[in-house]
Amino acid sequence: ARLQAESLSGVDQELIAVLQAHISLMSFYERLDFLARSEDTSRLVREAEELRNALLEESRRSRNAIRNLPPQVKPDPALFPNLVAIQEALPAQLDAITVLAKLKDWEAVRLRLVNQVRPLESRSSELVASIDREVGKEQAKVGSNIERAQRQILLIVPATGLLTLLFASFLGWAIT
Repeated sequence: ARLQAESLSGVDQELIAVLQAHISLMSFYERLDFLARSEDTSRLVREAEELRNALLEESRRSRNAIRNLPPQVKPDPALFPNLVAIQEALPAQLDAITVLAKLKDWEAVRLRLVNQVRPLESRSSELVASIDREVGKEQAKVGSNIERAQRQILLIVPATGLLTLLFASFLGWAIT
């Protein structure tokens, strides 16, 4: 039961790491969308560095979380490369958006957000859904293992009690 709980905890850690990366990406998109609608070049350029630092920190944190999963957790082999690809694409997108904002081409900024950043959000959503399915399968497996252990306990405890009673009866009979 302890091993099953550790395995489930590891899968939960994997889900949390991917969810945090997804939330970070959604926040990034929403912030850039807001800045693009405001059409304030100086503000976008000023906040771009802040966004870049947040992206790099979240990327570092999610990679470390996935690398430090317990050994019994075997994540989907495509998870790490997909997550890295998404996270590495964002700084380049931010640079391109900043350049377009400096040129005051706000329509191009909005198009880049829709055509380049939004698909990354979709890929991130697919990763979350994939990990969620994996967690569901793991939870079902752990649930069935716990039920099996409970059934075994229901057989072992009465059998042990009966054997103890028989042994005590035999000892009582042998003493008398």
